[in-house]
Amino acid sequence: MDAPSKVRRGHRAAVMLLGTGVASFVFAGIVAAAPASATKGGGGNGGGSSAAPPGNNATIKINNVPVDNVDNQPHITCPFRLSLYNFDSGAGVSNSATVTFVAQPPSGQNLVLPPSIGDSTFTFPGPNAFQDYSFDALALQAALFKQPQQGYHVKVTVKVTSTGVTHGKGKGNGNTTKVTTKHKVFWLTCDPGAVVTPTPTPTPTPTISPTITVLGEKHTRKPPTTHVLGLKVTRLPFTGISSRALAVYGLATVGFVFSGTGLLMFARRPRAQFLR
Repeated sequence: MDAPSKVRRGHRAAVMLLGTGVASFVFAGIVAAAPASATKGGGGNGGGSSAAPPGNNATIKINNVPVDNVDNQPHITCPFRLSLYNFDSGAGVSNSATVTFVAQPPSGQNLVLPPSIGDSTFTFPGPNAFQDYSFDALALQAALFKQPQQGYHVKVTVKVTSTGVTHGKGKGNGNTTKVTTKHKVFWLTCDPGAVVTPTPTPTPTPTISPTITVLGEKHTRKPPTTHVLGLKVTRLPFTGISSRALAVYGLATVGFVFSGTGLLMFARRPRAQFLR
């Protein structure tokens, strides 16, 4: 084959390599831009959409009153505050909360504790709500075992039913009902000194017998040794590179290789013409 034919073939090969490289860069850009365009407009459901993101994102916290720390406090006194954060909210959204306090070992075994102050059920539009609670100190003494250093071991359960949300599982024309349940376990101390002492009379001093409806019997056994555990911090595992990012990197690499090869062949083209 003569030199001019070789030059023409080299020219065509260089053009094809450059074209392939440019096409790889174009496809890499398209793949990289695809996620941004696909995720836009996800919340366009019109009025009645929820302001909270999908999933169980809410939390509850227990604090002493007055609240001097927004973090959860595991040791509290009466009265105390229950705070609800990040529940569903928005146009058409309604939240109904049910709050239940239950004694935990060693203080008691699944004994429901009705508060003397604070609502067990209430509604709120969201996303946040706050309620102060207290208990009858004499009722607690009569029904529960008090750990000398810690107080009473109590678990609070908050069940929030949200209606009118547009995410989550449910049936209907976009009017979904979602139930979110949160728990907290804490140590409680209520001061019995706040109880008014009856005025002495010639008759024997009456024994104060508070009315207890749902509290169980008094536990007199010696409690087991309890330990207050610290917070354990965990780190999310690395899940690796996504397939989309891998495709972008691969296409970009192919573009660099083919474009570089094509440019190199163009750089060698004058020498081939000179050899002719």
